[in-house]
Amino acid sequence: MSVRFILGRPGTGKTSDCLSEIRTRLRENPDGAPLIYLVPEHMTFSMEYTLASTQGLDGMTRLNVYSMPRLALRVLQQTGGATRFHLNETGISMLLRKIVEQNKNDLRLFRKASQQNGFYDLLSDTLIEFKRFCLEPEQIATQSIDMGTGSADQLLLKDKLHDLSLIYQSFNKALEGKYIDSEDYLKLMIEHVDETEFLKQSEVWIDGFQTMTPQELLVTEKLMATCKRVTIALGTDQAYERAPDEFSSFRHPALLFIQLRERAEMDQQFIEPIILKKAVLRPETEALKNLNLHFGQYPTQSSEKTEGVILTEAANRREEVEQAARNILTRARTHGDRFREMTVLVRNLADYRDLIETIFKDYEIPVFIDQKSPMKHHPLIEFIRSALEAIQQNWRYEPIFRCIKTDFLIPLDYDLSDAREGMDQLENYVIARGYYGRKWTDEAPWRYRIYRGLEEETRQPTEAEIEIEKTINQYRQLVARSLASLEQHVQSASTVAQRCAALYNFLVEMAIPEKLEKMVMKAEEQHKLSESKAHGQAWKAVIDMLDQCVETAGDEQMSLDLFVKIMDTGLDTLEFAMVPPALDQVLVGSLDRMRASELKDVFLLGVNEGVLPAKPSEQGLFSGEDRELLQDNGITVADGEREQMAGENEFIYRALTLAKNRLYISYPLASEDGESLRPSPLIARLRRFFPSMPLKLAPSEPRTLEDAEQLAFINTPRKTVSTLAAQIREWKNGYPIAELWWDTYNWFTVHHEWGSAAHMALSGLFARNDEHLSQEAARELYGQTIQTSVSRMEKFNACPFSQFASYGLNLREREVFQLAAPDIGQLFHMAIKQMTVRIMQRHRSWGDLSLEECDQLASDTVSELAPNLQRQILTSSNRYRYLQHKLEQVVARVAHVLRRHALASGFSPVSLELPFGPGRPLPPLSFPLNHGAQMEVVGRIDRVDQARDGQGRLLLRIIDYKSSTRTLDLSEIYYGLALQMLTYLDVIVTYSKQWLGTQAEPAGVLYFHVHNPVMNLTEKLPADQLERELYKHFKMKGLLIEDKEALMLTDEGAVGKLSEIAPFGIKQNGDFYKSSSLAGEKEFKTLRNYTRQVMTEVGCKIIDGDVSITPYRMNGQVPCTYCPFRPVCRFDQSQPGNQYRLLKKMPDDVVLQKLVESEETRDEH
Repeated sequence: MSVRFILGRPGTGKTSDCLSEIRTRLRENPDGAPLIYLVPEHMTFSMEYTLASTQGLDGMTRLNVYSMPRLALRVLQQTGGATRFHLNETGISMLLRKIVEQNKNDLRLFRKASQQNGFYDLLSDTLIEFKRFCLEPEQIATQSIDMGTGSADQLLLKDKLHDLSLIYQSFNKALEGKYIDSEDYLKLMIEHVDETEFLKQSEVWIDGFQTMTPQELLVTEKLMATCKRVTIALGTDQAYERAPDEFSSFRHPALLFIQLRERAEMDQQFIEPIILKKAVLRPETEALKNLNLHFGQYPTQSSEKTEGVILTEAANRREEVEQAARNILTRARTHGDRFREMTVLVRNLADYRDLIETIFKDYEIPVFIDQKSPMKHHPLIEFIRSALEAIQQNWRYEPIFRCIKTDFLIPLDYDLSDAREGMDQLENYVIARGYYGRKWTDEAPWRYRIYRGLEEETRQPTEAEIEIEKTINQYRQLVARSLASLEQHVQSASTVAQRCAALYNFLVEMAIPEKLEKMVMKAEEQHKLSESKAHGQAWKAVIDMLDQCVETAGDEQMSLDLFVKIMDTGLDTLEFAMVPPALDQVLVGSLDRMRASELKDVFLLGVNEGVLPAKPSEQGLFSGEDRELLQDNGITVADGEREQMAGENEFIYRALTLAKNRLYISYPLASEDGESLRPSPLIARLRRFFPSMPLKLAPSEPRTLEDAEQLAFINTPRKTVSTLAAQIREWKNGYPIAELWWDTYNWFTVHHEWGSAAHMALSGLFARNDEHLSQEAARELYGQTIQTSVSRMEKFNACPFSQFASYGLNLREREVFQLAAPDIGQLFHMAIKQMTVRIMQRHRSWGDLSLEECDQLASDTVSELAPNLQRQILTSSNRYRYLQHKLEQVVARVAHVLRRHALASGFSPVSLELPFGPGRPLPPLSFPLNHGAQMEVVGRIDRVDQARDGQGRLLLRIIDYKSSTRTLDLSEIYYGLALQMLTYLDVIVTYSKQWLGTQAEPAGVLYFHVHNPVMNLTEKLPADQLERELYKHFKMKGLLIEDKEALMLTDEGAVGKLSEIAPFGIKQNGDFYKSSSLAGEKEFKTLRNYTRQVMTEVGCKIIDGDVSITPYRMNGQVPCTYCPFRPVCRFDQSQPGNQYRLLKKMPDDVVLQKLVESEETRDEH
């Protein structure tokens, strides 16, 4: 038995020597004694592949490439120590969750922390740390008792150690004699190495380790004492007698060498002469060789040679990755480097993973990211999690439809696209009705009717509604039947094993294995190899998780809530363990998982301050201060901050010495969020080492480069077409572009397989939002006779496209089970109508009612209407019942105001919710349009009041109820944005003789604000005075006829003061107050005629196919703010043809003057 050390810097051929010796042994005797190559776990696949791909080997049966845990398993399999059930990370996390939940009352610090995301990962890491450093629960408990309480840090650590000792003790007790985790494998292996016959004859090579835990050191010591020969390769520049300082790039491998040599000497092992390799073999350029030999030495040395080292600064991470992708393609195409001979290294892979995956896909660069990714986003994991949440949370909408959208509830024989459409209809139905709980499992079928508001009468469903109802119930049964079965079996089970069995049976009934196999095949057909492997691993991981759960708590009684929590913890820990699915891929990894393979080109990204070298981080549940306190008390755990910084120096040195041909170093100046980033101090060190090395800038676009350099931007068609679009955009803005881009443009026009993609990308450069329907298309869409509402006319004048989307395409926002402002407004309208109708039916008026009668009438009316509002929403919860009470108060307040209006006014309601249109009490307003088309304006008027003056004139006025403050702005009428009130007035005056038997005259139009005002008072007021103050808030706004007699009928008390009812006042001398909102009879006629003119023009534009995206802007207001069609129209002011129509707000008297002058001019012609 002997021990041999091979020492040398990175790149001196240590690994090559080990592999060469192994190959020689295999060639000399393929069936000889065992050969073991022991490497860190992340290197096992690449080393095994390297050896297996060696030409001329007759076999490898005597060779095994192991990691420490795999070697331990092999030893235990031979000696009988592997009979215990293995707990993986998932099983450990679930076991820890159970232990914490059961001991929660005894915990001091972790009782609340245990509910936070990621807690069980940190707890598991801490217990693993204890095991690796050979700490027992008793030591932790003793340390907790002995820990002082002199400072807050000590007190916190004392409680932390108390909780950890309690959990650690329960954890070990649960494992004792039955289970084994990965850390226990090494401990048991140490006990059984002496009994392992194959090790006694084996020759072992240990390579790739920079440091070892105490357990791994014990394993290595046992191997040195047992095996025939042990060769240990370490990346240190000399045979150190004592450890170098923490600034050395060789501190940890030097420490490891000293520890292993001391142990070999203590065990009296024969140590062969140390092999120190000094010649640097890997780098092929002088600059890279100088970097290997002299970087980090003091005093600082420099190198005039810079060939092979490229330093790049980028504006942001995206530009940095884009530049790396272009360089990779250049190396592959121009220099013939294979993708597998390149690697991308970053310190924090989370910052770059998504960017690299996305950008490398665009550049068609095959990539393998050397990092386990969580399974939590896989459809199967989400399916299980959401199904359990659904039955636990009383069938709430969110978990149910998360479950549905995994597609695993859809049977295999269903057409997937049809089923998804059906599920979408089901989702819309559930959202619109707010269904949950027993609604899903009731036997009564769900009924589908399009909601038509409070006035909807019982009617027979249409054929379309029957078909939708059938689809909804079909998929509802599909969902309810499956989840109800799971709910029944899980809730009836009492033990963990029974619940796991119920979950497993549910997955089998849903044909999950078959569906996953189908997904695997589809991914393979699409050449998505990583996705295919992921689907294959998901089912095995879930079954392993259920096995782990049954093993650790199978016969225990457990509540459903705790079971779901444990399942949730287990699902969170599942990870994909991917191996490279293809042979020729760029390896992307973090610096702490570097592999010593033959790499020609290394790309080191993200060299920023605080990133590389990384700031010391907390590991597990211990902070840096905790570790120092434990160290002071004689407890050694993982590295503290100083050792972590030493490790960072080693990572940097190894990364800088990994390349054979090219080392690309880059850093961004900003993150994706625009946050400023600074270069790492490493950049300054490199520039001092290479004083003549230029700093390159990663160009965001090629226009600033020479023509030859711009060629790098012409790479894959997918990426080139987007760059081409950007170049042509620059050309459109007046900047010159290189001729090669026009050649590129011509290439895309010739190659038809990319023509559509190019057309899509480039057409946007010349597109304008000025599409227009042909007259034929408009006629087919709208018909020969357009039946329209006034609000449609207003919508067109606000933006023609919104009218087209709403009334032409019939686009609608999805209905949601909520009480929105339009629903409340509808309730107010109907309540006021019904109250008024009841009063009129009793041959009374509002003025005849007492305040108490008003309150009772309001309460009865709202209670009657509430069940019909928005599918019984006001009866669906206590919150909405309280809201109903508040709505009753608003309606009661309105009733009080109507009562006072009736007492002070000569006007009385003649009709409420008066419809006009074909077959209605009043006919529509009809307008002839272009090309022989007709337009009929229909609608419903909230309230029409009438009065007769002393001359016997019939006066009619319009009152419109609004749930928000509204005024009649004549500028909005002028621009066609507020046509409703004057159109309604026009309708009742035009058809008054036909309707009431007498030709009427207009009295005005008024807005009534339906609300319950809130007042800020500095002192308490008497009840009658408070009522008067409240009454002032209900003063109506609008426009009235400038006629004293008509105004007196509106408010008899308005003489000598401003009216409290309407916007006018009459002075004692008979003049009107300046603030009065009045117009003469001629002006009213002009306004009515103008609204007709505007509506005719709008009708002609609609029938002519005007669908332009031209919203207005007036006084800072734009219709786009609440427009639901913004995602459809893509209005963007930065693009040509996307500008607001600027409308100037004018005083009312100016508007009236312009309208009168315009009408006089028309009359003259």
